[in-house]
Amino acid sequence: MRPDERHRFKISEEAALWLLRLEQDNSPQSRTEFAAWARLSPQHVEEFLLAKATVEYMGVVDPQRQIDLARLDESDDISAVVPLRPQQDIANSTSAVGPVSPQKKTAPRAQAAWIAALAASIAVVALTVAWLSFAIGHTQTYSTATGDQRVVKLQDGSVVYLNTGSRAEVLFTEKAREVKLTQGEALFVVEHDAARPFRVVTDKAVIQAVGTQFNVYRLDDVTRVSVVEGAVRIAPEAPAEGKTNASEALKLTAGNEAEVAQGKLVKEGKPNVERAIAWRARRLVFEADPLEVVIREFNRYQTKRPIVLEGTEIRHRTISGVFDADDPKPLVKFLEEDRDLRVTEGAGGIVISGR
Repeated sequence: MRPDERHRFKISEEAALWLLRLEQDNSPQSRTEFAAWARLSPQHVEEFLLAKATVEYMGVVDPQRQIDLARLDESDDISAVVPLRPQQDIANSTSAVGPVSPQKKTAPRAQAAWIAALAASIAVVALTVAWLSFAIGHTQTYSTATGDQRVVKLQDGSVVYLNTGSRAEVLFTEKAREVKLTQGEALFVVEHDAARPFRVVTDKAVIQAVGTQFNVYRLDDVTRVSVVEGAVRIAPEAPAEGKTNASEALKLTAGNEAEVAQGKLVKEGKPNVERAIAWRARRLVFEADPLEVVIREFNRYQTKRPIVLEGTEIRHRTISGVFDADDPKPLVKFLEEDRDLRVTEGAGGIVISGR
């Protein structure tokens, strides 16, 4: 067993023991200690939810609790006892953290013994579910709402930082690792695996990396790629055939950026990678950008009061500066000082128009 598998196995066992403890002792002290354990790592919460979902699912498979889990050994086919489902499906089958409510009431001592035996098997079930999800190529979907950001650690150790309003579909197989960025923006920190290339796909481009860090921003008309470390290979995707255009492929090294639009790939002449990933610190950096671009970027983070731009004559006015993505007030104050602009604030949002 690899070190990472041993680590996960240990957490799975701890999660199972917490499940058993909360089933038998749901006192304030137990809940407080459980909360402290859960806060140590998001993986603690994930494994607890998986353990809880497994117990609930076993309540459906074995409502009378007649399966002797204590006698199961490595030669037994666990899938014959528990018809395993993909990890995400099992995780989604429970929405609350708390004591298990079995399908049918049983004697307290018999119930405790059944759960205790199941606790010893949950870690194996958790690893088996994860392995099946990995082996059969199950797609995992991760997303963020407006204003939110999220960090996702993938099965291979790679990390995906999702920006506001983003969505990524992850598909790992034995031969490849693929992430479809269907919406928004993400920073990828890729673990090296020579046997399985890591690819990020949008509707405009395919980006392949070995071991590197790079940012991908998918807009309606363009995909922008910024390389922080290492190198990637980018190729425009041909929508009709669903294949990449190898003749247009470009190797992009650290500190460089490129855009793909309408089947064409263009390398940025004056790249600014730090600007591209400033969103990780929730900052927006503009360098003579059109006002319509500035407003668009701010609105990606606004949940209550969007900024509305009226009129075509002011859309191309350029703005430079560094702003807090969560606070549009400095930008509004800056625009109010422009004699050619009118700023109106109302309940529905902030309207920018020409005088």
